[in-house]
Amino acid sequence: MGRPSVAEERREAILSAFEACVVRKGLAETTLADVAAEAGQPRPLVRYFIGNRDAMVGCLIDRLLARGEAQLALVREGAAAGTPDDLADLLFNRIFADKTTNMVIMDLWHLSLRDEALRVRLGTIYRRLVDHVAQAIARDMAPSGTAPAFDTAFAAVSLAFGTSFFNRLGLTPIDPERLRDRIAGMLSPAPPSPLRPTMPAKDQHMTDQPTAAIEDFKLFSGAPQHETFPRLKDRLPATTMVPAATPFVFPEGPAVTLPAAHEFDGEARSFEGFFADTDTAALLVLKDGMVRHERYALTGGRDVQWISWSVAKSFVSAMVGIAIAEGHIGGVDEPISDYVPVMPGSAYDGVSIRHVLQMSSGARWNEDYNDNQSDVHRLGTAMSGDGSLDRFVAEMVAENPPGTICRYNSGDTQALGALLIRATGRSITDYMQEKLVEPLGMTHAGHWLIDPAGVEMAFAGLNLTARDFARLGELYRNGGVWQGRQIVPADWVRASVTVTAPHLAPGRPHIASGTSGHGYGYQWWLPAGNRGEFSATGIYNQFVYVDPSRGVTIVKLSANRRYGTSMDEATNRGMETIAWLRAIAASLD
Repeated sequence: MGRPSVAEERREAILSAFEACVVRKGLAETTLADVAAEAGQPRPLVRYFIGNRDAMVGCLIDRLLARGEAQLALVREGAAAGTPDDLADLLFNRIFADKTTNMVIMDLWHLSLRDEALRVRLGTIYRRLVDHVAQAIARDMAPSGTAPAFDTAFAAVSLAFGTSFFNRLGLTPIDPERLRDRIAGMLSPAPPSPLRPTMPAKDQHMTDQPTAAIEDFKLFSGAPQHETFPRLKDRLPATTMVPAATPFVFPEGPAVTLPAAHEFDGEARSFEGFFADTDTAALLVLKDGMVRHERYALTGGRDVQWISWSVAKSFVSAMVGIAIAEGHIGGVDEPISDYVPVMPGSAYDGVSIRHVLQMSSGARWNEDYNDNQSDVHRLGTAMSGDGSLDRFVAEMVAENPPGTICRYNSGDTQALGALLIRATGRSITDYMQEKLVEPLGMTHAGHWLIDPAGVEMAFAGLNLTARDFARLGELYRNGGVWQGRQIVPADWVRASVTVTAPHLAPGRPHIASGTSGHGYGYQWWLPAGNRGEFSATGIYNQFVYVDPSRGVTIVKLSANRRYGTSMDEATNRGMETIAWLRAIAASLD
């Protein structure tokens, strides 16, 4: 490695000063002014490198995790000739051995007793561990492979906090003897084949242990996906949102016969043929809040939770609007980097939340599903332990001035997910449970796919039934009101589904190397025309389409096997899907 840059040296000096202040005064009493005085640096520079108080705590935890990883490196160096038992003992004796670190950890513990957000964060860290910690440490210490850094770091934090901390959190602590035995067993001469890290014994939101990685499913290869899409929540790490305590069941209206054909590209095309060709698994049509048509095929079903892909983006947007209304976020013109830790000078440093919502952050990005080296594919690998979603966002690169080009970018939505987590002090799962699942009366469990750190895949990882997806469309069709109650602010809904700048107009948004015929709002697609339609849209032809002028909401869940094999309309069928949905809406006039 080369010599650290001046910026890196300053950041390290500021972090050292911050830790010294915490050891001397305690975390609760340490201020930015204290850190600036200790470091001999101006206060604005300290804020630039560390951020607000939440970011300061995050930096401190990250620093402790890095120290834990360094301790593990010392363990490996000194354990080459030891037995498995010796290695396990050495591990426990060396991690977080220095007293300064233990003092800081104890201070974090005491602070968490009266800081709910910190308690939630530390609890989330712990809940990732119980059964896979031993396996991760074993792989890290075994000659045959190296564990990802997060495994060793979180193992170190768990061991350092100790039993009393987890008792305070209401969690079951790791049994040191059980963990020691497992480490020793895994370091034996004939260890089991390396496995992917699995989730620990689940908490109130976590599903059963995963059995696959997202790259195992051969997305965009032309392979059929209808068996996969309703099962991703079972095959990948995921959280669970329980059905609403007071479920709302859509009323049934008179059944309608759908049109035999739809117009596209100057010709009449078979309505039924399109249904089959795009591997449609669910079609739900509501008119004025009543179900008028409901049909399932392939592996779809009324009780089946289907992967949203980018339909999730519109749910995230709704939660950002709610968080602003509740005061967790100051407003859309605040820099997202005031809430989300990012590298200085990186894509989101100083960029307004509004521009991120409008896919106009200026970040360098390629959303080409047919290119396995594209940014969207690299973002997907963060789901499997190659880094993390938060780190990916923090290190993205700026390319254009914010607010000048609308470039469809799943990284922008992941940044918004990080914003929600940082601003509310809660997971997306937990926040959505309270703010959308409960008030909208969702009737089935929902799930978010998560990365190895427990962070939700905000840009694409929501799993719901067709009827529960429809609730967001109906909520926005009614200006954010549900059953007489304002759930999302009306002005937020209007801003979300309105083209507010020339670069957002239909035909202007960029996606991969081309442009879209639709306009863009706050994480909603806006079809061309003057009907006021809007759509939450995901890859493989997932749609929550709304035409308020007709009182119509339509959900289409699909697994179009040709999707992403090119970026052409001929395979992806996105524009034709809008024509198809418009034909359905018109048939209800």
